[in-house]
Amino acid sequence: GAQVQADIAVIGNVKDTGQGGAGTNVGVVHALQQLRQQFVFVAPTGSIKGYKLVIVPETIAVDDALRRKLRAFVKAGRALLLAGNAGLDAAGKPLLM
Repeated sequence: GAQVQADIAVIGNVKDTGQGGAGTNVGVVHALQQLRQQFVFVAPTGSIKGYKLVIVPETIAVDDALRRKLRAFVKAGRALLLAGNAGLDAAGKPLLM
């Protein structure tokens, strides 16, 4: 049968959505649901190929491997949203510069 392919990947863990709105990813989940957008959670070590947009919530620590993956994703013409501190390195400078 047919499978629905989401255009949006959220870096994180589906288990972090929490019960009763207490999870670390609850904000991004609610925003995407309100916008009626289909999305999937992808582990930081997972593949982001094929997605049009990747969202990295502020609770995700971006290591060197993920940073390289995100740079390649943007160079390929895809969209990236880094929320809060996810967009900054340890020195507080923009992550992908």
